[in-house]
Amino acid sequence: MKPDFGRAPAPKIDSLTYTRGLAAILVVIFHYGLSVPPFSWARPVFASGNLAVSYFFVLSGFVMALNYAGKELSFKSFISKRFRRVVPAYWFALIISLLPLIRQALHGEGAADGLLGWKILLVSTFTQSLIPGFALALNPPAWSLSVEMAFYLSFPLLIHFYKKKPWLFFLFTGVTFFSTQAMLLVVRLNGVEPAFPSAAHDLLNYSPFIHMSEFLMGIAAFGWLEKSACKGLPSLPVLIMVLVGMVCVIPQIHLHNGLLGPVYGLIICRLSRTRGGAPGAQGLVFLGNISYDIYILQAPVYENFQVINSRLFGLTGVGCFYLYFAILVTCSTLCYQVFDGRLLRKRQRLVHGK
Repeated sequence: MKPDFGRAPAPKIDSLTYTRGLAAILVVIFHYGLSVPPFSWARPVFASGNLAVSYFFVLSGFVMALNYAGKELSFKSFISKRFRRVVPAYWFALIISLLPLIRQALHGEGAADGLLGWKILLVSTFTQSLIPGFALALNPPAWSLSVEMAFYLSFPLLIHFYKKKPWLFFLFTGVTFFSTQAMLLVVRLNGVEPAFPSAAHDLLNYSPFIHMSEFLMGIAAFGWLEKSACKGLPSLPVLIMVLVGMVCVIPQIHLHNGLLGPVYGLIICRLSRTRGGAPGAQGLVFLGNISYDIYILQAPVYENFQVINSRLFGLTGVGCFYLYFAILVTCSTLCYQVFDGRLLRKRQRLVHGK
């Protein structure tokens, strides 16, 4: 029997919520914890933690299709909802990222950044990934939110395409995926991989056009689940083994821009068929709920923590990372409660006329 996702309210799938939290933590470890036990003991595994960003892109397409495939979509309402969820924490993170620069300016430390105003404009408007050389400005992980915003703007058209011509949409997804991978493979096999940092590196790694196939793969994964109920889908352990095998065998440089998209899509389909949550897994659900806040705050919190740590604690190594991580989770929890919890309650009061 096919799942009735398209004709019923979108179910909450705890198993997918878990993975969002775990993926966010993998990215944090990749950025700041590779030299810290126990992650240093399996460094080759955690050194691929940035590939979780690709998983976020695929999951985003799947979840949005899950929520909107079965109902009429108002572009204005859709964009408004996405902005209310994404923008407050995003701008808060931007403000925090500016604090070290303000402190340096007040103390006359370092050279003034003549492009600071331009960077603030690009980052605050989610357009940094569109301008090569600025993708990692101010809050480096925010580049992926710039890419996500491009996905949001295109989603109403894409979901309409899927609903009207599903099999043509599957073909379009496949063509986009293979053409993107072929182009990247030709570039890299010819030894013209641009150095980091550079505008060319930004164009090849952080552009919405490079990552669009991952978002499409998420929508297609939902479509396959809806149309076929994923008949013949391999078990989750088999899919995890395939994923780990690809990460271990294929150089990461080839994996970063969507090569893992089909595997991620299959894993998401398999997880989505597991409706019940594991016993005692409320903590994992909450971690998934605050995963966006963890992700967008990781760099600003780290930069400010480093300033405070150097003046007050002088911690290094294990102590430094785990104190930073505890502060990050605390800040992310507060951010989630203030921006998402309060706004959600406000929306509910408006809906019920209270």
